[in-house]
Amino acid sequence: MRALMVLAGLLLVSALLALALPGSHPQLEAGLALSSEWVAVLACIAAVVLSRAHRVAPALAAGAVAATVLGDTLSVAVVLTDRSGALPFPSWPDAFYLTFYLLLVAAMSVLARRHLVAPTATVVFDVVITSFGLAALLALALTPVLDSALAGTGTTEFVLSTMYPLFDLLLVATVVAIGASDRWGGHWRLVGAALLLFAAADTLLALQLPSDDYRVGTPLDAIWIAGCLLFALWVCAITARPDAVAPPASATRAGTTLAVVSMAAALAVLVLAPIIDGSIIAVVLAMAALLATVLSVALRRGALPAVGATGRRQRTVRELRSPASHEQLVLMYQPKLRLSTGRVDGVEALVRWRHPTRGLLVPADFVPLLEEAGALRAWTSSILNVALDDAARWRQRGTPVGVAVNITAEWLQDARAVHEVLPALGLRSLPPSTLTLEITEQSLVADPEAAWRRIEPLRAAGVRISLDDFGTGYNSLSALHDFPVDEVKIDRSFVETVGGDARARALVKSTIALAEELGSETVAEGVETEEQRRLLAEMGCTYAQGFLISEPVPAERIDDLLASPGTPTTPL
Repeated sequence: MRALMVLAGLLLVSALLALALPGSHPQLEAGLALSSEWVAVLACIAAVVLSRAHRVAPALAAGAVAATVLGDTLSVAVVLTDRSGALPFPSWPDAFYLTFYLLLVAAMSVLARRHLVAPTATVVFDVVITSFGLAALLALALTPVLDSALAGTGTTEFVLSTMYPLFDLLLVATVVAIGASDRWGGHWRLVGAALLLFAAADTLLALQLPSDDYRVGTPLDAIWIAGCLLFALWVCAITARPDAVAPPASATRAGTTLAVVSMAAALAVLVLAPIIDGSIIAVVLAMAALLATVLSVALRRGALPAVGATGRRQRTVRELRSPASHEQLVLMYQPKLRLSTGRVDGVEALVRWRHPTRGLLVPADFVPLLEEAGALRAWTSSILNVALDDAARWRQRGTPVGVAVNITAEWLQDARAVHEVLPALGLRSLPPSTLTLEITEQSLVADPEAAWRRIEPLRAAGVRISLDDFGTGYNSLSALHDFPVDEVKIDRSFVETVGGDARARALVKSTIALAEELGSETVAEGVETEEQRRLLAEMGCTYAQGFLISEPVPAERIDDLLASPGTPTTPL
């Protein structure tokens, strides 16, 4: 696929060079351009066929790319058989271009189902502001076409010529909504960039139509082809690494930034429209963008009453931003049983929030909102400090035990927070091996080299590193290869079927053997039956963790558990 995309790029460059040659070479230019696009289509088809993940969205996206390339091919055929060299507008190729948008919307909708679980009012306002702001800018650029339509001339051409850039910008706004998910990634930037290229080219086409200036085989075509190649790269990206299910969507820096830029564009339209005699439609759209901005700011500031789930969400976010919320966090600890001895030999810290009116909240009720509140790093540091305080008390009472703390990708990106770990251990006279930092594969993929640079000094000092939820990511083996860890946690989805599923049992057994070969211990999560415990022990698993051993308990119960003799094999 990579070779095909490189070939497509080279053909595009060759087409541009052909345009620069003296004289007219329509057949050469068209042949190189179409070859570039069809090679990109082949790359899309290969990506879909070779994909081992969900194929519906990539197949729809590949169909969209094929539709626009078919439209280009028909356009070239029409032009080469017409002596004037002009392309009639509208024409049959437009049917394929409209099909492109239908298939692209379908593909994005399928992907968005895993992102926009529960978009908030702020996310919706970001999308509305972006849509109105970009549409106002477009309307200002298309003033001659709009004036022609308002005057009653060229109505059919107006509808079709403005439909394309409008579709492009509306889809850009949709990308903003998808980007509001916590899984905003580089492949969405690819489709956003492609749509912006299409919007620019479609706008230039709409401006040329009234004077009949457009001809096939001009540099304008190169913009569409470049956008087509970006769409093909997007298809390859989503088949190579599909997005995981995202938490409820919340306003992110990317979405909010684009909304701010769109609002600035709306202000520019209001300033420029009287000067250059811009279309009244552009002014109306710009005023709508500013009105949406005012409502969005009022909603964020709490000046507007929020109702239902949105109101509860906003109140929770405001409460999480309060310093008082850090004093309300509560840690529960789930013991880890060393299977070879039958003794508890470590605990995992699990956070709860003792809300003043809603009682004790589990992580699902507030952790997804911590990033929106801007409190995720601060909460992670607070959890770490409370866990170390408890570990220090256990050690002082003669029952030392290691404690594992889950850390987030955001905390890992904060060099200052990471550098405070060893001093925090020293302040409490705890050996570094007391602490285990549990990281997920997702925490490492954004910038693996930077993540390892921060982790490596901690591990060298004796802090244990655990790879959490092993087997659920798409690059689990790669993470295990690139990041030496002390412990591998086998996800509960494999453990719960280990007794009755031969394939799951084989996967667990091979994971344990692989970790042992790499010098890592293993922890089986979600152990709930005696059969699971027995099978895991026979396979050589180091630790078992789950309700069979104990449910999460307060720190005081850990004191009693560690001080009591015997082998706990039933819930405590």
